[in-house]
Amino acid sequence: MAGADSAPAQPGATALDSDDLAGAFEAHAAEVRSFLRRRLQCRETAADITQETYLKLIAAPAREPVRDRRAFIFQVARNLAVDYLRLRKRSSTLEAGIKALYEVTEEAQPRPDELVIASEELETLRNALSDLPQLTRAIFVLSRLEGLPRSAAAARLGVSESTVAKHLALALQFLRERLGR
Repeated sequence: MAGADSAPAQPGATALDSDDLAGAFEAHAAEVRSFLRRRLQCRETAADITQETYLKLIAAPAREPVRDRRAFIFQVARNLAVDYLRLRKRSSTLEAGIKALYEVTEEAQPRPDELVIASEELETLRNALSDLPQLTRAIFVLSRLEGLPRSAAAARLGVSESTVAKHLALALQFLRERLGR
């Protein structure tokens, strides 16, 4: 934590140790709690952040001389309140996103018969893929299931892009015929 400003020590500024800060905090604790209560609109949260302010002050005393102990304590409390509000905002945004996701997926739940049909189609596709030659199957999996561009699939398999294009076309034709589409 830095002092009130980062300029060289000013007249009247003193280095503080944990005991000095603890004493100064005790003198201003009620005022800090009241300040945080107004800022955060919650008595319990204000009490928690007041305690956190105290812990922060005694755990890591100011490295630079502090001219105004009260202002320094309030700056620490204000910074912790801002951090708390940012975290709460991020959390509420995340919770809203999760809630929206659950609402969408809840309504989009497939019916049991749709699950059975999808499972059967997936098994048919797996069997058809197993009948493809190894290189053709690998190219199909990389290109269509993993979404790699042809150049990346070619590089990974050590073949040319034209080989990837040719085998992908063969795989698609084979699967269309096999799956009746």
